[in-house]
Amino acid sequence: MLNKKLRYLQIALNSTLEDAESIISQLPLDQRIILEAGTPLIKNYGARGIEMIRNWWARRILSENYLKPFIRNLSRPGSKPAITPYIVADMKCQDRGLTEVEITKKAGANAMTVNGNAPSETINALIEESKKVGLDSMIDMMNVAQPIKIMRA
Repeated sequence: MLNKKLRYLQIALNSTLEDAESIISQLPLDQRIILEAGTPLIKNYGARGIEMIRNWWARRILSENYLKPFIRNLSRPGSKPAITPYIVADMKCQDRGLTEVEITKKAGANAMTVNGNAPSETINALIEESKKVGLDSMIDMMNVAQPIKIMRA
């Protein structure tokens, strides 16, 4: 879950896995960075693309020795490193919402998108299923003529 008081930078990774790895290797380790597994990347590489983004960010944390100050705390219940990747899978789900939630969660994303033009039943089912499995859900309102109307439905 994102902290509403912080400002975030969302970086869309839309091309190849090689490009995504290169971009991630150059990013500062900061909890305000949101990594987006973009739709083109997901279409090309599937859930593996999401998994790789998570792995590269985790490797960055380890390679920078970021975790050393936290090692003593890791044995305490509920403790975890301060910087973890927040990954949005830009699935633009149009149907089969429950299946796509399962795929997205298993791949390691924190959130996924549903297309604002999807049937309201799909949007509602995706939001409910996302809550159940601990994913954040986002409605992509790109090219939606009346987004408020969709939100009310």
